[in-house]
Amino acid sequence: RRAYAAAVALDERAFPAWWGLGCVQARRGEHALAVQALEQAVALRPQHAAAWHNLGKARHEIGRIEDALDAMRRAAALEPG
Repeated sequence: RRAYAAAVALDERAFPAWWGLGCVQARRGEHALAVQALEQAVALRPQHAAAWHNLGKARHEIGRIEDALDAMRRAAALEPG
């Protein structure tokens, strides 16, 4: 997690850093932090279906159900079936 946080500090436009940070935070159960990181990731790369999917999962974990559904729909639209 520290490496991703350091990468974000060096370059706030680095999609891989935000994506990695959000994934690590989600795995650690830090869902609110994961949402913040993954929202940055999808802002930088809105066509990344897996980022939208993980954002949806993290939002669901913190009770943002409608926002979670929106993210999951976006993921499905980008990568159907």
